[in-house]
Amino acid sequence: MPVALTLAMWAASLVPAGYPGLVIPIDPMQSRVDLTICSTLQGLQKCDTDSSTLSGYCTVDLDSRSAPTTISLQDFDARADRNMSWQLSYGWLGKVDISATGIRFYHAQPGIQPFWLLGAEGDFTVYQAPYFKEGLVVYTATGLVCTLLQGMDLPCNDTKDLAAEPVDTEDISGTAVIRDGVLTFAVSVPVQVYIDPENPDTGEVTGMAYLTGSVQIPVPCDFDDDGDVDLGDFGHLQRCLSGREVPQTTSGCEDTPLDSDTDVDGDDVALFVQCLSGADIPGDPDCLTGSGR
Repeated sequence: MPVALTLAMWAASLVPAGYPGLVIPIDPMQSRVDLTICSTLQGLQKCDTDSSTLSGYCTVDLDSRSAPTTISLQDFDARADRNMSWQLSYGWLGKVDISATGIRFYHAQPGIQPFWLLGAEGDFTVYQAPYFKEGLVVYTATGLVCTLLQGMDLPCNDTKDLAAEPVDTEDISGTAVIRDGVLTFAVSVPVQVYIDPENPDTGEVTGMAYLTGSVQIPVPCDFDDDGDVDLGDFGHLQRCLSGREVPQTTSGCEDTPLDSDTDVDGDDVALFVQCLSGADIPGDPDCLTGSGR
């Protein structure tokens, strides 16, 4: 077994005490999917490429929110922002027009996932990540190209539903870098689909989905979002104290149960004290690590 994969499997066995996953919006200005369709008929191969920006989200967890050494890709859901189209022209033989709508890539098993080692530059690889595809791919062949397809028992017009494809498993590479309290995250998801798996030369879709986004690392107990944890934040916690085993259901107090139960009591105050930094002193994003949050 390769050393790199052995190390990756060892890293995957580690489950650090992290926070709930960080949801990172996918930035359409930096994210896209590039798809190339190739078809070979009578020994003549033709290809065309189209691209679309992507929107959606990724969810990750880190063993530390200030100096992470491992990362877990808990979920991702990316959708093409526009319909895509391709044309494969065979000259006097005819052509194939192809279009795709509703293209989507999303994690097949969201939730708790293995943790993977981060390299010195924030690089990582998620091995054998499962994901589904969605979208309708429609093709129309004209001229002798249509006749050639019919000779292969294929229709001249057909629709392929990507949602009917089985789950894909691919190695997903990426980077995760924290600077000035902001996590910038990027991954590349390989894509491969055969229009007709029994006749792969008739049409193969290959490409890559590039997902990039960033999110401000939240500071626990910074209820007023000013970057520190001070008496102003404590006042909010104090107003939301419910007492032991009394669930806190008051509107506006949803962020104050700091431990794993639903009340706001002395245990939550003790956790708050762990995070107390003082006015105008940046709070510690890792102040609750290992505290059961």
